[in-house]
Amino acid sequence: QVELTASSKQLLEKRLVDVEKRENPFTYDDNLSLWELFKCLLGIVSVPVKLILITLLLLICYILAKLATSCGFDATKPLSESAPRRYLMNLDIMLIRAVAFVLGVYWIEVEGKRAKTSEAPIVVFAPHSTMLDAWVAIHVMGLPSGIAKASLAKLPMLGTIFKAAQLIFVDRK
Repeated sequence: QVELTASSKQLLEKRLVDVEKRENPFTYDDNLSLWELFKCLLGIVSVPVKLILITLLLLICYILAKLATSCGFDATKPLSESAPRRYLMNLDIMLIRAVAFVLGVYWIEVEGKRAKTSEAPIVVFAPHSTMLDAWVAIHVMGLPSGIAKASLAKLPMLGTIFKAAQLIFVDRK
């Protein structure tokens, strides 16, 4: 055993006190302030409200898409040739923008001048990693026609919306 001198003991005790005063990054202090509690409560309330709003907006979007693909409207014709169908799809675009707003996409700024369709008939969004990329395209450009895998046409509600938007479904096999 090693005996410590009085000065060594004082130095060791001082270092132990310094270590105890430092914050430990591996511990959590659960003393929440009133503001943090309010934020937690706001999150608990806003998430279900957002989910209900998104569900309602998508349900209305589905009904409009179902009307646009049935009721005698020819889904193979371009939107520009069918005024009632174009009107329904413009309502769908507004609903999709409302869904984006509820998701937190408040406004998308477009820099530069948008090219005319005759100048640049193709827009490529690649590689995209989520379904939100298509929603951003709809938000910015209106209702572009796109390419999607064939299995998306079989989705319960979204498949009808995709068909109304005249997506080209491709079988990857």
